[in-house]
Amino acid sequence: MRTLQEIIRETGALACYDCGKCTAVCPLPRAGGSHSPRRDVMTANAKDQGGVTSSGTLFHCLTCSRCSESCPVGVAY
Repeated sequence: MRTLQEIIRETGALACYDCGKCTAVCPLPRAGGSHSPRRDVMTANAKDQGGVTSSGTLFHCLTCSRCSESCPVGVAY
């Protein structure tokens, strides 16, 4: 099992500069859901592994990759 630090390094999450483009294109919050790719990345960057998984919204992800495609710095969500 990979550690949170390994996942952050592999995905480039530290490059995130909190622009919100990922959440803007995500179909879940647009339909009234509470999922936010940006919030998950910022929580992970704060090294709060429990916060990323305990909210439950991470598991609502549709894996459509719109967030990764829209990220100007190439974070692999």
